Amino acid sequence: MAYFEWNSQVELGNPILDAHHKRLFALSEAVARSLTETTELRHLAGALQELIEFTREHFTAEERIMRQANYPNTEVHSEFHTLLLAELEQYWLKIQQEGNANLTVTGLVAFLWHWLILHIDSADREVVKWLATH
Repeated sequence: MAYFEWNSQVELGNPILDAHHKRLFALSEAVARSLTETTELRHLAGALQELIEFTREHFTAEERIMRQANYPNTEVHSEFHTLLLAELEQYWLKIQQEGNANLTVTGLVAFLWHWLILHIDSADREVVKWLATH
């Protein structure tokens, strides 16, 4: 069973953002699989670290696009990015400090799902719609 499968329903029609989001789905799937299929902490920590690193790159690129286009809600969107990244980093710290014993699949996967699906389908879709008309 796949936790995160890319499909046309989450496509936004922006090639750059869609490529980034597709990669975020794949990296999130790797985190979920590491959490459910292995007991080796290094696999989970590595998968989560890779997700965090690419998330930083993605947020930087997305915020650059918004600023260059003078998107009016750039600061609010950027603040949300900061909160999402901080939460991802808190999961990583928890793994470093406590291992994965206190992590639940539903907790981490639910966070990732909420972030990817809801953020992309609402906030990011709003950005792409605005970009298309300006």
